[in-house]
Amino acid sequence: MKKFNRDERGVLVIEFMIMLPTLMLCFLGMFVFFDAFQKWMKFSTASYTVSDLLSRQTIVDDNFILSLDGVFDTISDSRSREETWLRVTSLKKVSGNISILWTVETSDFPQLDPLAADIEDLVPNMGVDEHLLLIQTYSPYSPGFSWVGLSGITLRESIATSSRFSSKLVNSDHLDFDGATDDGIDDPLAL
Repeated sequence: MKKFNRDERGVLVIEFMIMLPTLMLCFLGMFVFFDAFQKWMKFSTASYTVSDLLSRQTIVDDNFILSLDGVFDTISDSRSREETWLRVTSLKKVSGNISILWTVETSDFPQLDPLAADIEDLVPNMGVDEHLLLIQTYSPYSPGFSWVGLSGITLRESIATSSRFSSKLVNSDHLDFDGATDDGIDDPLAL
């Protein structure tokens, strides 16, 4: 028995076999967390890029906003257009209340948060008669290995921004019933 206790041949192999599963689990865990962080960063970058594109416009239509979904998909590195959703809403503060002038969604997906619920929590303090754009983006994320502690989630981003070159962003597809915008401008192209 003394000779067997002193014999250290093969100890390194046995220690390696004991530590290998632990090391593999750590590497897989780091991969999953890195992948989730990378997906979140691309998603956030795409959201702010779409917000910046809209803030530089003065007149848009629904087709322009729907085409931004493709830009969002490309930057966020999504697999398909059906994976991401985008909502653009024009808001105005009138006599202390925030009113919705128009909203365009790129999908009627049922997981979209209701727009009117707690809209004051999504936007900063607004002055009277101030216009604001609210860009909301959504994208699902499911990790490669769920046993690490991350489960499938929906990434959400809400960005409030102002128009840079005009007081508001006019949507030519959403004019008032008499053909005028809410500011009384009869021809939005005359801006």
